[in-house]
Amino acid sequence: MKVACFHDTNDVRIEQTPIPSVKFVGICRTDAHEYSHGTLIVPMKEPQPVNGHCGATIMRHEFSGVVVEVGENVCSGNDKPGD
Repeated sequence: MKVACFHDTNDVRIEQTPIPSVKFVGICRTDAHEYSHGTLIVPMKEPQPVNGHCGATIMRHEFSGVVVEVGENVCSGNDKPGD
């Protein structure tokens, strides 16, 4: 699927990624601000402190979808395909 992938200030590129099972998505004010003024939350030049990712990121975090599969390291015990 094609996604808007944020690389840097004023640099959003349309890129191809695997298709997730997303039902709805939105772009918030923070996304728009980071696009035009640079990153506030997502570090682009150094590793992200939680997951170590550095560089481009797919916009963004307002989405809902369907659980397609549950990985072996998921420990909540409540997530199952179809949720």
